[in-house]
Amino acid sequence: PDERATMLSRFVYEELLAAHPYDPDAAFGQRMFLLGREVWPILLGYTASPNALLRRNAVTALGRYSNLGTSDALLRIATETPDPVVLVRALAALGRTSLARSAEPLVRRLKDAGDPVEQVALAGALGRLGAQDAVPALLSLGRRGLEHDSDLLITVLDALARITPTGLRAETDEFAEDVVRAVRRGPRAFQPGGPTSNTKPDIPDTPETRGEVLHQLATILRVRLNPGDDDLRRRLLELVQTLPLEPRPGRLPPGFYSGSTLGGVHPPARILLLETLPDI
Repeated sequence: PDERATMLSRFVYEELLAAHPYDPDAAFGQRMFLLGREVWPILLGYTASPNALLRRNAVTALGRYSNLGTSDALLRIATETPDPVVLVRALAALGRTSLARSAEPLVRRLKDAGDPVEQVALAGALGRLGAQDAVPALLSLGRRGLEHDSDLLITVLDALARITPTGLRAETDEFAEDVVRAVRRGPRAFQPGGPTSNTKPDIPDTPETRGEVLHQLATILRVRLNPGDDDLRRRLLELVQTLPLEPRPGRLPPGFYSGSTLGGVHPPARILLLETLPDI
């Protein structure tokens, strides 16, 4: 048994370092995952390795398992790790699962977080987990985002819409209305953050794009909070029926924008809108 354990440990070590976990070729861990649950404890051990590449890839591999032990382990890792890459990978995996325990440790970390990337990663994961106890912290974060931080606002609106708060409904609705008002006052005020670059996209966003995304997400959030409000439902349906003024340039598949009822809905809001339509 000791020889087999040593052999498996070495095998998992080599598998974790043999390929990149996000390589499009999907070669990462193919042989290792064939062993199923047997390698799970070994992966868990490697998540605490002093080697950065090894522990980061181990967290990614651990996230491929669907069981209560994995969720608990990922929650502990995401709560305690000082490694930002481990944090983001653990949160990404947590967002695809469900927790039997409270997400309060992640809420505490969100309240203490000062790094914008960490804030967005934590807020997004809490939204995907449907964490009701995260609503006060998300509202506080969103209020800060109203100072023209569109990256933060997009994440908070998406998270709140996925959670659909059962408490603080009035406060959440008021926040969504404030976002709409801010966009109307300055539709070009919400520009992407981050460093400038000489590289430009083939199809650049218009100056109003971020404002439109925020307006659409805020409308979806308000409809989820007030499903019986006919006026809000009408506004949501108008998003689906409104087409762009002119098709985007470039070689896009026929109907991708022009003539498509979802053409006027920006990608960050599109999935949420599709998930919301059956409820109205």
